[in-house]
Amino acid sequence: MPDPDPDSRDTDEPPPIVEVRGLGVRRAGRSILGPLDWTVGAGERWVVLGPNGSGKTTLLSTIGLDLWPMALGGLVASLLVALLAGLVSRVTPLKEDASLAGFYLISISSGVLIISLINRRLLERE
Repeated sequence: MPDPDPDSRDTDEPPPIVEVRGLGVRRAGRSILGPLDWTVGAGERWVVLGPNGSGKTTLLSTIGLDLWPMALGGLVASLLVALLAGLVSRVTPLKEDASLAGFYLISISSGVLIISLINRRLLERE
């Protein structure tokens, strides 16, 4: 576990990626999250687990990892794959389901490649 006291860190250690102290969220006068102290250091990997309604999305949204832009990006990518599959089926002898399967595999592999490159870049900064 990272040292909870930010003043006790070595000066050579990179600053945390995320650091919150006393985070709390209230809606309609009711506390729905926190209070929470959380530090994510460079190179650390975290998993946020909990049942529906436990505050996972609220936590990530509060620290700036909003899920709506990611969902919108997925929707746009899906629509683009479907449109390209339809276009290919109209200008080539391929059937739409075959071209959709091909574009789907290409989009999945592209997503994995992008995430891998981003992760590699983050690891190189450490």
